[in-house]
Amino acid sequence: MRRYAAKYLELIKQPSSPDCYNETKKMIMNEFEIEADNEYEKRRFKLKSIGNQWYEIYDQENDSLGQIKIDDQNHEHCETKGCTLDMPILNSIRKNILLYKIFGED
Repeated sequence: MRRYAAKYLELIKQPSSPDCYNETKKMIMNEFEIEADNEYEKRRFKLKSIGNQWYEIYDQENDSLGQIKIDDQNHEHCETKGCTLDMPILNSIRKNILLYKIFGED
């Protein structure tokens, strides 16, 4: 939490700009981007934490592709709702969310 507070203070000291606004919004909304792949392709996704370990998955055009829940007790397990993605991509997304939670966005 301190990391976010420090970054927020750093951003609000800068002159107003769209980048400053977008970075602040991402921090407040807990949004982040990842790259996920299967054996055929790499894709970028935007993720938004929606609470209780659930994340909304968006493509680069901001279209929702479904939701994924990360199980903190069993990192090999996850639940999905309304996902239109195949299992290899979902597994890659799951792994990248776990990495994000461990290492953060910095």
